[in-house]
Amino acid sequence: MIIDKNKAIAFMSLGLLFLVDVVYAESSLVGNIGVTTNYVWRGISQSDDHAAVSSGIDYNHPSGWYAGGWTSSLDGSDSENSYELDLYVGYRFKAGSTDLDMGYIDYRYPIGSAPNDFGEVYLNASFDNYAAGVAYSVRTEHNPANEDNLYTFISADFEVKKDLYLDLLVGGYDFDDPARTNYTHRAIGLRKGNFSITFHKNTLSGIAGDTRWSGSWKKEFDL
Repeated sequence: MIIDKNKAIAFMSLGLLFLVDVVYAESSLVGNIGVTTNYVWRGISQSDDHAAVSSGIDYNHPSGWYAGGWTSSLDGSDSENSYELDLYVGYRFKAGSTDLDMGYIDYRYPIGSAPNDFGEVYLNASFDNYAAGVAYSVRTEHNPANEDNLYTFISADFEVKKDLYLDLLVGGYDFDDPARTNYTHRAIGLRKGNFSITFHKNTLSGIAGDTRWSGSWKKEFDL
């Protein structure tokens, strides 16, 4: 899953050349709320293996542009970061039969002393029930460990019976800082309606690499 960073940046830049066949739809403002037994992101628990609650709001413009925000609780006993706030803006469009999504996302931790804020540019592509994407960190909060990192993933989902889906994902992190360990991770889950259960496994050593599971519920609603 680890690919050359220069190729990834070129891949994202090429997306600008294919802003065609935009899918037009009515503008919408959509909210969401959720709860999970373990907030696992890219194979790593962000809530120290505790439960987390989340909420967000998204605005979708007919031209394909969108913007939004999402927040989640973290481990309540962690004095460094109390919660996460993600702000993002992007553009969805079609290139032939492929759906493309490119944009920027800013990960913020407003309450806490750890300088963990960072931002990424991303490009995701999906076709039928398959998807792939790349994300490259471009902004950090005085933390060199968060600079020039590359994340890639591929995923697929299959309907195993009516309204019951099997979700599969393999992702990989390539860190620029030699002090950080590159890793890959895998996730397999079942999803029906607003509920899902997912098993996570990464290639890190020790407790960080233990198999984890999460049960989640998420609800979207028009505003």
